[in-house]
Amino acid sequence: MPSQVRFSEDTKTFDSPSRLFRLKGSDANIKEDLERGRGELRSNMHGKITLIPHADFFTRFLPSMQKSRSKSNRFHGLETPSSETDMYKSLPKALNNAHICPRFKIIAHPHKPDKTEHTKQSVDMGMSPADNVPEAEINATYPGVDWSYLELPMECKTSSTEQDPFDEERGGEPVGEKRKDVLGQILSYAELVFQRQQRMFFFMVIFLGDYARIARFDHSGVFATHKFEYKTKNSPLVNFLYGYSRLSAVDRGHDPTATRILSTDPLYKEMKERARNVNTDDPHDYVRELFRHTLKLRRPWWKLEVHEQRKDDTGRDLEPVIHKFAVGAPYFQAPGVAGRFT
Repeated sequence: MPSQVRFSEDTKTFDSPSRLFRLKGSDANIKEDLERGRGELRSNMHGKITLIPHADFFTRFLPSMQKSRSKSNRFHGLETPSSETDMYKSLPKALNNAHICPRFKIIAHPHKPDKTEHTKQSVDMGMSPADNVPEAEINATYPGVDWSYLELPMECKTSSTEQDPFDEERGGEPVGEKRKDVLGQILSYAELVFQRQQRMFFFMVIFLGDYARIARFDHSGVFATHKFEYKTKNSPLVNFLYGYSRLSAVDRGHDPTATRILSTDPLYKEMKERARNVNTDDPHDYVRELFRHTLKLRRPWWKLEVHEQRKDDTGRDLEPVIHKFAVGAPYFQAPGVAGRFT
């Protein structure tokens, strides 16, 4: 079973691991907690990393994916980045201007955490639905990341070797300290995606200078492509983004038995009313109070389906009974990426 990973409420974990931390007083303990937590995530992923060629990756995990018919270089003129800041500025612009993801938009949100998420982590870039694009606050350069709507996380590193979280010569697992730091970083992002969304699996793009990898996370481990140059004609990255953006929600990893309850949904109002209706004569009213508490937290609300398979007296399967539940924030989520997540 994975070890419990905890972060202080004020933990600032949004910086790249290679950056200098200026620590005073209790901030040193915060850094230690973060490093320890990411170290546990790496340890729990031991033996669960597999690297394969991108063509095999697409065949195995995206068999219905359409490929772009364009053979042009969508990244023509994009220079080798000298800093991560260069990547935040150039990559979203190049990807959005290529018009390969019509229902989505690529947004940079480095160092801008989700205000509803206490660990204050922020992945560098990501693909978001066009109708739920995070917006920057007044006088802010970048918007904050929204983990609950982040469709496809993207992390940026300038070095294709020392900041690569995967090592193709050692079974996928890194040995160098910087590489291990980056692996811990992306695993902590993966944990947040699973916590904030109802995903069976999800993908992530990792930019490494002029190279990239595509990774797929589920609760058994992670598969990642071999490193490839992405600024080429018939780029594997362009084919992936083109095809991914045209997949169904289920094929992108969203759980079909979970539906997000929006504030415009009548069920949203009904949940709030149910939480407010105090019954002092009912000894079980504490259940309502617990339910009310889950709605106060700034987390997505969900309608969940639980399918119960029934059998008749002869043992033959009957039509399953579908139970539906409206829920707020969970009281408990198993930590980590691989393993149980209930």
